[in-house]
Amino acid sequence: MGLAFSGGKDSLLALIQARGLAGGVYREARLVFTIPSFPFPSPHYENLACVELLARGLGLSMSVVKLPRGVEKRVLASHLERLGIGLFVAGDVLLDDHLRWHEEVAGLAGTELLEPLYNADTEELFWRTVEAGIEFTIIACRPPCPPRLLGTRVTRQNAERVLDMLKATGTDPIGELGEYHTLVTHAPGMGFSLEARPLARRSRGPYGDYLLLECRPSA
Repeated sequence: MGLAFSGGKDSLLALIQARGLAGGVYREARLVFTIPSFPFPSPHYENLACVELLARGLGLSMSVVKLPRGVEKRVLASHLERLGIGLFVAGDVLLDDHLRWHEEVAGLAGTELLEPLYNADTEELFWRTVEAGIEFTIIACRPPCPPRLLGTRVTRQNAERVLDMLKATGTDPIGELGEYHTLVTHAPGMGFSLEARPLARRSRGPYGDYLLLECRPSA
């Protein structure tokens, strides 16, 4: 099984939903981190070292694939074929164009596509994430996301307060329209958690304000 993986909460929840969380849930999965040819790098790519450390904590191998403009689907499909992926999991929720994009990739690769989060209520997904034991840090935030949430680590203890702040500003509960992006810092089955320390703050492109992080294993 392969997983479209960014290091964010949605991709990890998609894996948990696809496999069921029980003991060795993460074994046999292969993570695929893609680098599109966008004018501005994503906060996930800017913090790729943290995403790679997260993969180590999950005990999973992760491949990084650059997608040249114009041949993105073909390049990703070829990569999935080389890995021998029979089931490709993605964490799309409400964006039809993202779903169609992954459907085309899966068709080119001759693999089955599983979208376990698709069409779910986003507030329900927020709570499903928290209740699964996933903790995450908000690493990018653009309006209407409240700027004070940037750098917040979301846990069971503060989840209700964070959700209230998101809803009060009209921000989608999981940031489905790109209002905010996250890095998972803890999840059940991880060999270690992540301690994420902000090094710098940037603001450019469609991501709004985002953080450059230094990450290290934490007990």
